Amino acid sequence: NLEFNKRIKKDYPFVEKVDTVYLFKNDIFEMRDYNYDQYRLKHDSICIYGEDLRKDISKFNRKRLSKHFDTLKYWENILKGINDLEEYWEYTKLVNPRGLKWLAKKVIRCGFMITYEESNVWASDLYPCYKIFSDKYPDKESEMRLALTAVLSPTSISRSDSLKIIELGRWLINKYVEKE
Repeated sequence: NLEFNKRIKKDYPFVEKVDTVYLFKNDIFEMRDYNYDQYRLKHDSICIYGEDLRKDISKFNRKRLSKHFDTLKYWENILKGINDLEEYWEYTKLVNPRGLKWLAKKVIRCGFMITYEESNVWASDLYPCYKIFSDKYPDKESEMRLALTAVLSPTSISRSDSLKIIELGRWLINKYVEKE
């Protein structure tokens, strides 16, 4: 796998890393309930040789997906991040760039978690998560863009902008509770 990645990097310098997995078709479809390999094939892979099995795997809905991704942990993490940022502000009167970046990543991914079922795609990179969420909730796009900016350049975010990200996090938690 390391040699393969080196070869890809040489031919395609814009590619960071390629994960290769070798699976037997029977093993993929043997498990009846949840199978992480099925998830990776359906939402996180492309077929470059042989039969593309993605069409034979049903879409992962939130209930099925949460067996792998502990969705409640996302929401708990947002609350923890909000509390940590507010506590830091209370003692220092400064925005904590590391804490803000961490929270902003969680906010962006959580925004995607409440919209991906309608989008019919899966994304793990932050920009597609931001874009899919913003297309569904255009009135929240500016706050989500602030979260994306906080990930890329947390020191450029003011206290008032960090409060907007915090409020978006709270809004997302309420939206998630409504969906359940």
